[in-house]
Amino acid sequence: MGTRIRVRNAGPYSGTYTVADTGSKVRGRHIDIFMPNRRNARKFGRRIVEIKVLRWGEG
Repeated sequence: MGTRIRVRNAGPYSGTYTVADTGSKVRGRHIDIFMPNRRNARKFGRRIVEIKVLRWGEG
């Protein structure tokens, strides 16, 4: 946790983030992005986005 990443091609959710958890159900080349509510999550749906690790965290 604490890894800094840049997310691209995610519309309004594109940006730089700090990883806060590593969801136990997230495997392989998948990530989940926190959304403020279910409506936003359903509207966003599943997308192919670009992730770049800027700095590795601990853990």
